[in-house]
Amino acid sequence: MKKSVKQLTTKELVRKALRDKPKWKPAKGLVYLATIKQGEMFELSNGTKGILIESNDSASTVVVTECPHANKEEDRSYYLGLNRWSSKTEVKKYVNANRI
Repeated sequence: MKKSVKQLTTKELVRKALRDKPKWKPAKGLVYLATIKQGEMFELSNGTKGILIESNDSASTVVVTECPHANKEEDRSYYLGLNRWSSKTEVKKYVNANRI
């Protein structure tokens, strides 16, 4: 005997998708930029170091202090200094630094 399958409407599918969304976590040993305190230093996996200035739900303002792959003057002016990054950027808290 064949069971009848209920056809879901688009509205029901959207509601189910919004309810069953995954809970994302950062990689082991890392934290999201939004979870560290203002003034704390952090380090990316590529060696870039910076300080968190301000953070909200969508974006964070950071000051990049060191960037190992910025060798030319034009690269340094682009990468170093004040930048806006996603709050979900995975970073490692910089251990050898004091809060400002």
